[in-house]
Amino acid sequence: MSSPVHKDGVTLRIFTSNQLINLYSNHGLAREAQSLFDEMPERNVFSWNVIISGHIKARTLSQAKVIFDSASVRDLVIFDSASVRDLVTYNSMLSGYVSPDGYESYALELFIEMLRDLYKIGIYEFTLTTMVNLFAKLSMLSYGRQVHSYMVKTANDKSFAQNDYEEESLKLFVCMLHNGVKCNEHTFASLLSACTGLRNLKLGKEIYACVLRNGMIDLYGRANQLEKALSLLKKIPIEQQDAIILGAFLNACRLNKNAELTKEVEENLLKIEGNNGARYVQLANVYAAEGNWAEMGRIRKQMRGKEAKKFAGCSWIYLDNGVHIFTSGDRTHRKAYSIYSMLACLNTVLYEVSGVIC
Repeated sequence: MSSPVHKDGVTLRIFTSNQLINLYSNHGLAREAQSLFDEMPERNVFSWNVIISGHIKARTLSQAKVIFDSASVRDLVIFDSASVRDLVTYNSMLSGYVSPDGYESYALELFIEMLRDLYKIGIYEFTLTTMVNLFAKLSMLSYGRQVHSYMVKTANDKSFAQNDYEEESLKLFVCMLHNGVKCNEHTFASLLSACTGLRNLKLGKEIYACVLRNGMIDLYGRANQLEKALSLLKKIPIEQQDAIILGAFLNACRLNKNAELTKEVEENLLKIEGNNGARYVQLANVYAAEGNWAEMGRIRKQMRGKEAKKFAGCSWIYLDNGVHIFTSGDRTHRKAYSIYSMLACLNTVLYEVSGVIC
């Protein structure tokens, strides 16, 4: 079908190429689709999504993974400017990994990557539903419950706002903040809608201003303009500096490896959320980024003294057709004694060589 176009020497437009790739993929012609994709001099978001989706439909997951992994290297400029690895790309790969056996570890790694890049791509219902199914498949029920709980809270917040339960929506938002649940753009949109229903202009303006200030502080931090972030923070009355704004400034300090300015907000932040373990971890990470181990140790000791709670750190490895999960402080693995004995030996060797203890 595409050969006459090539013979005439006419350059294939991106739109035409994308439609042909989609046509080939829908008819099970993955090889032809890949060949056309490789010949494209320029690609856009849809180009990457349609070729990855085509390989997933054809069950050639290994090829889909190769394309997904290489894309950020080959088209870095396109990615940064147009977010080629968008939600569709990630969800296509997730659904492909979850269906067959043997790809579960890739799905877990991809989900962690999505959480890391949350500010770029967001997390939506399809993603979370897919992960609930995966956790159930792997018998990781506690993690499935955590994801499901987040889905229920966000859905409830939307439903309250849409059904004249504006006050309940706002109460739920306070509950989400107290429990360390991160809010996305949909949460704030629902809150503004609730304020509209209550005709509460003052609260709506405060929420809107909070979002703007939080975004600007984060932007200054990522642009290595920490002094401007601090200047903006100081313009906010101390009684209006909530955990969201202070947390954004802490993240800016971490990105710029500036622990000195961290102390500007540490006391106020812990006064607001002294029982939220995540805030102590955030503070410790800022000090660690600068290599200030004494201050990091002080914060961790302070956290233990407060008995603050946080989500346990978790890692896993896919080995011998099974997923082995290790959670911070957990010793329930059947080979825990052997594993941690070996880690202790490695720590000893590392200390003898470099003087550092992990």
